[in-house]
Amino acid sequence: MRETPRWRALVVRAGALGDLLMLRGAIASLKRAGYSVSLLAPARHAQALAGDGDGDVDQVLDWEGAETASLLARNEAPADGLGACLSSCDCALVYSRQASLISVIEKRVPRVLARDPSPPPGRRAFDWYAEVVRCLGLSPVVPKSCLANRRERALIRAFTRRLPAGFLAMHPGSGSERKNWPVERFARLAASAGNGRPWLLVEGPAEHGRFSALSAESNVIIANELPLRVLGALLGESGVYVGNDSGVTHLAAAWGATTVALFGPTDSAMFAPVGENVTVVNAPENDMRRLDPSVVITATIHARRSKKPRTGQVSDARTSTRLISR
Repeated sequence: MRETPRWRALVVRAGALGDLLMLRGAIASLKRAGYSVSLLAPARHAQALAGDGDGDVDQVLDWEGAETASLLARNEAPADGLGACLSSCDCALVYSRQASLISVIEKRVPRVLARDPSPPPGRRAFDWYAEVVRCLGLSPVVPKSCLANRRERALIRAFTRRLPAGFLAMHPGSGSERKNWPVERFARLAASAGNGRPWLLVEGPAEHGRFSALSAESNVIIANELPLRVLGALLGESGVYVGNDSGVTHLAAAWGATTVALFGPTDSAMFAPVGENVTVVNAPENDMRRLDPSVVITATIHARRSKKPRTGQVSDARTSTRLISR
């Protein structure tokens, strides 16, 4: 039986999916100390954290909603929803440089801890976000991997019954073309690491038809626009997942998937996903076009063979990431 929270905290981050998943350490630290946690963030991404795990939140408030707009534009908050949350919170963790946002929350919440969302050089984002809880007298913790509830398990069966055990999963997209490994190289990876068996191709909301070199394969199963937690649960069932520096890659790692993350122009030392079995492959000269398929194929095969049994617990996020640079 879950213990009744003693305090209430608000976490604020106007970020994308990967940014929000990096907050799981801070959220888990608060929850372990007896806080209930509300998250003010874009709801379309924050839904990934709306679960029952120790790194999940108790309430999502939409950063892109009318209540937030009213608060920021007119310093007004309704009596319910966001207004009720602000008036009942004991503290707020605000990951923003926006002085007006910090000020409006400070007027309503007794203790506000603001942190620049951009980590300083040499600092990993996950740690940078989590360590702010030390100001509350708490020690940062590493959350367990996400676990599916009954509904999520039921929804992924339509895919898992068509896929073999230990299937390969890939997402060739990201929020920037510069971060994308060429699609035709993912096709070569599928041919080498897919073992001729059905494998999973993930497509995002704006990616339908973009990966024709892959989606035309006879043994591909396409997951298109799934709810984020359902997609996470599905990727957690894979034998190995391969993707660029993207929110989907962070989602796979958070759900305990054996993850091979391909990095180019972004700094993997700062922004590598956190999970139980993560391998990061860095492209030469930060150029994804220079990343040799043989390197990725070898890393994928090795990651799958050395996969640790899933425990649901990340023992040490500092040692769970294997780096490969070429």
